[in-house]
Amino acid sequence: MIPSPTTSPGTITDAPPPRPRPLPPRPSVLVVVSPDGFLEVFASPGVKVHVVERLAVGPQSESAADGLLELTLPTWARGIYWPRNLVATHAIRGLTVMEEAERLTDLALVRELVAIGRGPVPTPDPIRKARVKR
Repeated sequence: MIPSPTTSPGTITDAPPPRPRPLPPRPSVLVVVSPDGFLEVFASPGVKVHVVERLAVGPQSESAADGLLELTLPTWARGIYWPRNLVATHAIRGLTVMEEAERLTDLALVRELVAIGRGPVPTPDPIRKARVKR
């Protein structure tokens, strides 16, 4: 029970708790990578996007390349370039038609298994069970 603001202190009413405010819609971003490395970035209105390419250097120079990258970012982008703000990663490796077909087949199989798991549990056929034992 929650005290009502219209009653005297110490009085308890059956008022429901206040509902939480709905969260505002999140901006959306879609990045499409072509096999040749060309990027297309699609975003909700009002989203700022800055694409930067990391220098290709050896392991001994990675920290210097990261420092240069940070220096060349716009001021607003430096404020979000922190590990806590990283929302997704993906390695570009060139996806073939056969790999995508296999992925879709695997996904369909998983969906079927999930659907079977949600359905009624089939009872074993005693005749088939007896035949298997022979």
